[in-house]
Amino acid sequence: MTNELRSITLSSSVENRNLWKAELLKIYFDFDDSHTPLRDEEGIDLPDVESARTEVLRALADIAKDVLPKSDQQAFRVSARNASGDIVYSAEVKISGGRHEPRHQ
Repeated sequence: MTNELRSITLSSSVENRNLWKAELLKIYFDFDDSHTPLRDEEGIDLPDVESARTEVLRALADIAKDVLPKSDQQAFRVSARNASGDIVYSAEVKISGGRHEPRHQ
């Protein structure tokens, strides 16, 4: 997964949100495809952990739609961590597929 995909995935849903709360949380989103982990060093400001959860699930939905169909065996994990480095939410999507031979009658 490229940083470009990460940027598109996260910014598309955040840029239109009204972040009016006084105290925002700096949340970092880390991506892992079991081959190349990407650690977010920039983060984004969000009003709460529930918003981080929403972003993680949206990111995984985008990944499943755009990346996973290229392989029968793949897993992606997205973790949201706070400024202290504590993971506040994580989720994973897995694809495990294979062909099956038809039964002979």
